[in-house]
Amino acid sequence: MEPSGEDVVGTDDQPESETGTKRGAAKTVLATCVAAMAVCAAIYSGSRVHHQEQRKRAASQAGPTTGAAHKIPDPVGSEDAPIRITVVLGHCVAPAMDDFVTLAEAWPEKIHVECYAYESSEGAKIVADHGETLACIFINGENRFALESGGKRKELHFHGPPGGPYGIRDVVDVVRVKMLDLDGQLPPDFEDVAGRIGPRTASASERAPEP
Repeated sequence: MEPSGEDVVGTDDQPESETGTKRGAAKTVLATCVAAMAVCAAIYSGSRVHHQEQRKRAASQAGPTTGAAHKIPDPVGSEDAPIRITVVLGHCVAPAMDDFVTLAEAWPEKIHVECYAYESSEGAKIVADHGETLACIFINGENRFALESGGKRKELHFHGPPGGPYGIRDVVDVVRVKMLDLDGQLPPDFEDVAGRIGPRTASASERAPEP
């Protein structure tokens, strides 16, 4: 028996309806994926901007580095000088760098100064070899000293920023002792040169109390 025209029409419409439904579903899935990708991109972009701002904020709070703001000076003083000052510079020590150079320029035959950036391979090795984790100042390979002053013993550890537990004047005092041990006397202009060094980096104990 031949199918009626109505039956034929019904048979032809059924696949077309299913195809339309599938296409609609595919469009919905595609739209959902596009929306999800847009959300992810926005989150990534926002996160990247946030981290960039964090890095900028941290850099501004850390202060100047030993890069552009503080140029590492060439070694100063004779290679044969008996007093050798080695400075591993972080941003916390760099502002006092000129003071060390001043010492070597005043008495180059007695004092040799060399500086390294804390971030450099040489600076990192020097600090690691001494078991330190901060920028440091070494005199003849040491950064711990004990000085007698006014009948009192003062323990010094030259690490971290000057102006905390130690000041540049403390470094000058150690140099003074080394010179006396070396020659039995100080250069005639020692006090004049020493007097121009380190007033802005005095240790906490040297600072005058605020009124």
